[in-house]
Amino acid sequence: MSAQPDLNTPLQYIKGIGPKRATALATAGILTVEDILYYYPRRYLDRTTVKSIRDLKKNDEATIVGTIEVCGERQTRKRKLYQAVLSDGTGLINLVWFNGVKYIKNAIQKGDRMAIHGTVEFYNGLQIIHPDYDKLDTDADPINTGAIIPLYPLSAELKKARIDHRSFRRIIKTLADQIQYFTDYLDEEIIRVGNLCSLKNALQNIHFPESLKDLNEAIHRLKFDEHFFL
Repeated sequence: MSAQPDLNTPLQYIKGIGPKRATALATAGILTVEDILYYYPRRYLDRTTVKSIRDLKKNDEATIVGTIEVCGERQTRKRKLYQAVLSDGTGLINLVWFNGVKYIKNAIQKGDRMAIHGTVEFYNGLQIIHPDYDKLDTDADPINTGAIIPLYPLSAELKKARIDHRSFRRIIKTLADQIQYFTDYLDEEIIRVGNLCSLKNALQNIHFPESLKDLNEAIHRLKFDEHFFL
């Protein structure tokens, strides 16, 4: 599709998506450009609060950045699991997945640089079970190496179509840059009195916050809209 996309453009016509990915996105209720801009992250990896592995304690809620040293599939008496060992130069921690083993096996490889978040447990050493994670690019790609990294809800259908967190970021970044006209439905007085950011800035910062302040302002604006338009 050569024309500049607008909010109503079906995603199947967006470069880099195509019919197969569009079908998978549709299962999550994402049909148009507007839908994907309003598909909010479910949580964030905050790299400004990264902890060293050597400082971790049981029950810590922690974000860690490191490199996968060893990984592989294991068969227990009851089921398969996928295990990886992450190193940050100060220590090692085991990462364990019991669900989605096939997907994780393809997604995580030895040598990958990862940001990991989860609750630290202790079983034959430090471990995190089913951590949130994101693979960090090594080419300083600003979309994927920001301090605050959005993580999106990923259904089985999305994973099967190879749509991951980085896919969402790339698609949303491209579309946000291309949308030329963005109507803010609140008038300037309401925005001023409510101390709100613009809708365009809110949608930009909910996906690509440069700081926690930007993120909180975006959340405040979008929650305000939800209540205002009830």
